[in-house]
Amino acid sequence: TSQEELNKFLRSCKVLAVYKDFDHSTGVWCYSVEYLDDQAILSKSNGKIDYREKLTKDEFAKFRVLRECRKTLAAEDGMPPYVVFLDEHLAAFSKIDLVSLDQMKTVKGVGDQKIQKYGERFITLWCAKRADVEKYLSESDEKGR
Repeated sequence: TSQEELNKFLRSCKVLAVYKDFDHSTGVWCYSVEYLDDQAILSKSNGKIDYREKLTKDEFAKFRVLRECRKTLAAEDGMPPYVVFLDEHLAAFSKIDLVSLDQMKTVKGVGDQKIQKYGERFITLWCAKRADVEKYLSESDEKGR
């Protein structure tokens, strides 16, 4: 719906001001939002993105499980987690139904070498742990997210 789209947009940027006005000729409320986009926010901050703000509740729950999968693979290979996949890759994975290597390839920055090295193991871990998404969603509901 339009309201969901607006809410998703508002979560994706830093809102500076919201103006609303009733248009009597058409009988509708008009909203104007003054905001900073992600690039402006990153240049003013320490470069970290709060994915709780950027992703929907369902996507963030999936993102948390994907981070656990990445951490497991990184520990197995003795690598830092960001070598396996970046947070931005996990955020993109959280928006798709990740069940194949071809789907992984659609994410910008995930190349053939990374897929060859981590792809099948990552998807296997994800399939084994995807039920944990519900656990995180219920935790989120209890905390009021």
